[in-house]
Amino acid sequence: MGFLARWLNSEKLPELPEEALIADHARAEVRTAAGYVIVVLATDAAPAVARACRQRQPIQLRGGDRHVTITPVPRSRKVALDPEHGWIIPITDPICTALAAMTSTPHTFEFDGLAFVVE
Repeated sequence: MGFLARWLNSEKLPELPEEALIADHARAEVRTAAGYVIVVLATDAAPAVARACRQRQPIQLRGGDRHVTITPVPRSRKVALDPEHGWIIPITDPICTALAAMTSTPHTFEFDGLAFVVE
């Protein structure tokens, strides 16, 4: 594979956004299984994530064991686990639009390799 092909096909890791909405008591955890990254949101976290997605703003959920930062990105990126800052979950515009309609009712949103579960 040539340099240009590697560069065009490479998936960059997301960076922690410089600014984000903060939800101190919103509980979220991230699990991985069978090639999926599953973001489990407590019912109280879902409206905060939906509101951030409607505003196209990053949000950091701080109510779980590790912080979970959900950040809109222009192009697909891999999920990252930063040892100091927790999970960084990049979401593209179609995912952001779908999550903007999320409510606190238990539900699952599945995307390519990424799922959001409200429970």
